[in-house]
Amino acid sequence: YPLPFVPAYGRRMQAMFGDDPFPFGIEENRPTWEQMLLYTYQQGIAHKHVAPEDIFPKGIMTHVVV
Repeated sequence: YPLPFVPAYGRRMQAMFGDDPFPFGIEENRPTWEQMLLYTYQQGIAHKHVAPEDIFPKGIMTHVVV
């Protein structure tokens, strides 16, 4: 590696966050979305409190396919 700290950093990330430190998808990130939407409402950024399914159109692909 050109940067010697990268492997150690990767191992530390895996130890802290598990096998998938950056999950994709609405369901995989639901707790984060719910908290962010609550905070935006509480802080007056959003005029009403909404759920994650209210901001994504129905039928949107929410899983990453490789």
